[in-house]
Amino acid sequence: MLENLALSAIEVIAGARDLEQLGRWVTREVYEHLSIRVTVASRARRVRGAVGKRPVILGTRVSAFHTGDTIVDGVVTVTMRDRTRAVALRIEWVRGRWRASAIHVL
Repeated sequence: MLENLALSAIEVIAGARDLEQLGRWVTREVYEHLSIRVTVASRARRVRGAVGKRPVILGTRVSAFHTGDTIVDGVVTVTMRDRTRAVALRIEWVRGRWRASAIHVL
């Protein structure tokens, strides 16, 4: 789940996936944070004349840490053609399902 959320967040910021697709898996705060990142990235692409496209993922590495019975913190390192990004996540068991309460794409 950590890997899928991290890759989805990167695709959302890159403009290849709609943020609404993550709505079920993230808290309201995370959704709002990603919404701001999407707006900034979209403006930057528009200034450069670039088009949002799906990033080519060459590999990932996941590290997960159970910090409680209902909390998992993790880091996903995503290697792409032109750069490597780290995505820090926290998922929590809320109302019978796992939801991301923090996603930070570095």
